[in-house]
Amino acid sequence: MRYALVRVQRSPKAGLSIQLPGSRPRDAAGTKAGVPTGLNIHAGDVGAAEVLTGLSRIAPVTAVRGNMDSGALAWDLPQQAVAEVCGVRFLVEHDRAALVRAVDPRALGADVVVTGHSHYPAVEWTNRVLYLNPGAAGRRRFRLPKAVALVGLLPGKEGLERILPQIVVLEEGGSAWR
Repeated sequence: MRYALVRVQRSPKAGLSIQLPGSRPRDAAGTKAGVPTGLNIHAGDVGAAEVLTGLSRIAPVTAVRGNMDSGALAWDLPQQAVAEVCGVRFLVEHDRAALVRAVDPRALGADVVVTGHSHYPAVEWTNRVLYLNPGAAGRRRFRLPKAVALVGLLPGKEGLERILPQIVVLEEGGSAWR
């Protein structure tokens, strides 16, 4: 089965290798068995431009600024971004609470809303919209795990049935999570 992958992450370490259960690690080109990672989405708190440069070597990057981004990097990153992969529309903003106070993601045609800020990995379906927080792959905070999210997009399927989200825990956190 062929599918597109969207890697959603925050503050990854250089050389990060992601391994899905039952699979081989993804190589530096972001491929496994000929299946491309179609897009990297970074939900803010990037930290340094080099992070985005590294991600862009794997696949195109859509990124937004977070509350911890400052200087020229913060000026270069938008508060909100939209990306589309295989007909699935991703709305990206660092802070979910600020986003839902300001707009109705469904009215903007969003199928998936990607946020960060809390560092708490989460997958939630609300009103036929997937809300996804990948957690953080960088320095662990608040006893939460280091994690990224992957979103598989199945061709030939209609609607939400083709969107397959998965949190990939890179390093377990303390007892406060789960």
